[in-house]
Amino acid sequence: MATVERTDTPQEYYPHVGNLESQAAIAAISKQMLAHTQAGLWAVATTDDERALLGQFEALLSDYADTSRAQWAALKEACLLLLGSPIASVIDHLVSALRTPAIAESAIRSAGWQLITANQTKATARAQEVMRRILKDAIQA
Repeated sequence: MATVERTDTPQEYYPHVGNLESQAAIAAISKQMLAHTQAGLWAVATTDDERALLGQFEALLSDYADTSRAQWAALKEACLLLLGSPIASVIDHLVSALRTPAIAESAIRSAGWQLITANQTKATARAQEVMRRILKDAIQA
């Protein structure tokens, strides 16, 4: 896998170490977080805007070697436009890790917490739908 341009940050002055400070490892984790059938990002997205953002992220990941820093920055800006969305936060954290692998552990942890939040949000919405349907049926009976 080709290496994207490095940032001029203190984190990038030193060689990458650890199991997660690798663009390949971060990309693999990102793909798993996207695709998990029960708890992945695609499974818990609740809006068309979130699904569009996921599509953009997946497209950049599929051509990772040729994705520029400007493309990653544009995706992070798109995430900002969905401020408050846990899905957008997951993508934002993962892109930060992909752009600066030295922060991978922290960024992946934050992405994981946001994925948990996205799953909780989706579970709440599902339970509300079920209860509303039950109550509607009972009231109309």
